[in-house]
Amino acid sequence: MTVPRVDSYRFGQLVVDGVTFKQDVILLFDAIRPEWRRREGHRLHPDDLADVFAVGPEVLVVGQGASGLVVHLDRQTSPNLPDTKIRALI
Repeated sequence: MTVPRVDSYRFGQLVVDGVTFKQDVILLFDAIRPEWRRREGHRLHPDDLADVFAVGPEVLVVGQGASGLVVHLDRQTSPNLPDTKIRALI
């Protein structure tokens, strides 16, 4: 697989490489993890990002959705990012 490319986004729909997703996804350098679920609403906990930490990207980009709701990094997640050298962009 090549690097996933976001074709379009609107409320309730993300199109990546021509494939439509109606639920949250994780886009990794060489993979798409569909139907991704967070443990708690708009908070990111360390276990929510296990696939991301396993790959160890330089940057983590967290989308805020159409409504612009702020996604909060759990207190346990925020300190873990510097340890992994992953820079978070929200």
